[in-house]
Amino acid sequence: MSNYHFFGCSWTGWEKTNYVEELSKLVPEHNFYNWGQMGSSIALSTYLLDAVKKNYTGSENYFIFQATTPYRVSWWDEKADEHALRSIKKKRDNYFKLPFLERDNWWQGFSPSFLPDKTYGKYHKKYYSINTNAVMKHEYKMHYLYATASSDYIFRHLAQNIDIIDNVKCIQNVLDKKTYKKYLSSDNSHFSITGSKWQAQWIMKEIFNDN
Repeated sequence: MSNYHFFGCSWTGWEKTNYVEELSKLVPEHNFYNWGQMGSSIALSTYLLDAVKKNYTGSENYFIFQATTPYRVSWWDEKADEHALRSIKKKRDNYFKLPFLERDNWWQGFSPSFLPDKTYGKYHKKYYSINTNAVMKHEYKMHYLYATASSDYIFRHLAQNIDIIDNVKCIQNVLDKKTYKKYLSSDNSHFSITGSKWQAQWIMKEIFNDN
């Protein structure tokens, strides 16, 4: 039995439905760990990837990384890695999921269009007014290169205009526009159960063909 660890934003860790849980149903002989965090940046994803790899060191462990969109910001406390490793919960016989940590203030974050806590309003405005696209893209690129080197498989869900990731498979480009739109849930941001089941089939072929 192998352990498959998944990292990313809400595309991976959405509570309602996600491809990791659907994949665990298709391949019951392996364990699946969902470390995805809703609204998180690529920085938090690489931080969790690093923490998990230090704890799950055997050759039976595989690491799959979903690169979220750039321009997001995340920060976390000094023991966020310990919180994450301790907090992952068993949801089914072979499926484990990390709860949304922000509710417990272990990490916080925002994006250009989303600010969950008005406390950080001034910082939010300052960050995007001072930083340039060049700075934010470079930071994203560094995390992306680390994730690529540290994962067994990496993909992205949305098409992004960043040169470094053009050669990596993207869900939005794998599907035609009509099918992609059909698979979206009512919020138009995540896959519905139908889309999640399709992606589970797709990712199964991608990672198990490689391993």
